[in-house]
Amino acid sequence: AAMLLEEALGVPEDCIRADYLATNLFVRNHAEKFLDAMARKGMLKGADADMEALMYAVPAYLDRAYKVINEHYGSPQKYLEEALGIGPAERAQLQAMYLA
Repeated sequence: AAMLLEEALGVPEDCIRADYLATNLFVRNHAEKFLDAMARKGMLKGADADMEALMYAVPAYLDRAYKVINEHYGSPQKYLEEALGIGPAERAQLQAMYLA
């Protein structure tokens, strides 16, 4: 969702990727405490990798999202417009709200 919002705002893809991966810097302490607590209660047996995949930003997930969007719509901008109804007017409104 954040990637799509940044696309709507006109943020370059390399910046979107950097923002996405920065998530790991901010979630790390919280995620580690959460995972440790679950492990102490025996709730992670066999699920460690799955839980980490849910808690952290994984570059392959972003790559896959772009690939699927591009395959089905041609570009994130077309996806925003055709699938989500976010056209130029809506993008301008978002830009006015978030970039002003």
